[in-house]
Amino acid sequence: MGALELILNYVAPVALAAIMCGMGLSIRLESFKQLIKYPKAVLLGLGAQILLLPVIGVTIAVVQDLPPELALGLVILSTCPGGATSNVISYILRADIALSILLTTLSSFLIIITMPVALYLSTEYFLGVEVGEVEIPKFKLMIQLFVMTLAPVSIGMLIGNLYQDFADKMEKPTRILSGIVLMLMVVALMVKESDYMIDNMRFAGSVVIELLIVTMLLSYALAKVFRLSIPQRLSVIVEVGMQNGLLAIVVATTVIGDPRLALFPSAYGMISLLVVGLLSLLYTYLQPRTR
Repeated sequence: MGALELILNYVAPVALAAIMCGMGLSIRLESFKQLIKYPKAVLLGLGAQILLLPVIGVTIAVVQDLPPELALGLVILSTCPGGATSNVISYILRADIALSILLTTLSSFLIIITMPVALYLSTEYFLGVEVGEVEIPKFKLMIQLFVMTLAPVSIGMLIGNLYQDFADKMEKPTRILSGIVLMLMVVALMVKESDYMIDNMRFAGSVVIELLIVTMLLSYALAKVFRLSIPQRLSVIVEVGMQNGLLAIVVATTVIGDPRLALFPSAYGMISLLVVGLLSLLYTYLQPRTR
């Protein structure tokens, strides 16, 4: 086994679990009070993450007439909830950080169901077969998602609430590790599948930007229609706009075993922070700072 296969198949999943555990360290039980205090904001943000975003991803894939492997890669990306990075951006933008953390937590719990279902149903559209004729490793996917996301987040939450000083110290290293591992994964894929990645990266970048802009604009429109406060709107926009690119890459390369499915997550990893950050800062500048 070469170094690239070692990184993609073993190092990345372990690193992802460590990052998700680190994300759990920042989650306090008090954050769940938001569900009772502002149920409208929580339900709207969660609905946009787990329902609206995959629908937009599928719609873009159909309109663009993407090849099956690209379409399924876009579905994988659109079903991966934002990680710790979205919480950091919400903090920088003075959004509702408690809402952001709660949305990240709930969507991370739900992904073990939403991603397998989305992939299972999308085979009929993108592979031209009836549902069930193509084997999607649903149970393997659910188990590995549990091991890589739900379990480490839960462990991190437990540690963070018992040892808050330790959790605070680990917050910055976790963010740094997340960025390093994501870039390492992108580089490894670019080397391993150099011809395919290079030939399609420009097109993938344009599709990812389209996904980001459409999802953020629609989430903003929904947040405004339902009269969320400015900080809550920002949290919803960031949470819907920011996806967990590292998780999408790991699922594509390790769980499903097809590096071609990681094209869109790789492109996303390189440009998402820039696009989401610029649009959110523009929105912050144009809006009055009132609740």
